[in-house]
Amino acid sequence: MERQIILSESELSALIQKEINKTAKAQQKTLFSQVSVDKQDFLSENSQHEVSNIKFYICNFNGEKIRISRLDGPYSPLSQMNEVGESTHQDIRSDTVHELIRKLTLAIYGVRKNKDMQPRDYQRAVEEYKTFANLYFMFYKQRLSELDELS
Repeated sequence: MERQIILSESELSALIQKEINKTAKAQQKTLFSQVSVDKQDFLSENSQHEVSNIKFYICNFNGEKIRISRLDGPYSPLSQMNEVGESTHQDIRSDTVHELIRKLTLAIYGVRKNKDMQPRDYQRAVEEYKTFANLYFMFYKQRLSELDELS
């Protein structure tokens, strides 16, 4: 036989709200994770352009070359040197681009943090993030194409 529990309307409401808040908090932490700009996006795009299809060595703490790496962030015409003195042409990383697009998306809602978003706005914010990311890569591809023509 199943036990019956009697709750007042306010107690039931509080329990429901508590469960909704748990779900909302989990969503806040991962709000843009499924659509975030990452290294793979840049590796894919950079490999399609002569100017940004760069290979360089990753070194260990002794300065010994341990593996070859590719440009996995936005291309910079400024020559950034790695430990071996090779040009990496990378000044900012892919996670920096993600953070900037995330902050721009949150600014639409007048907030600075994912946790300050209203749950009803989550899906729309994700779509807006994707739109900003697509716009960013459209301009980035255009820039790399222009640099390819100059080189």
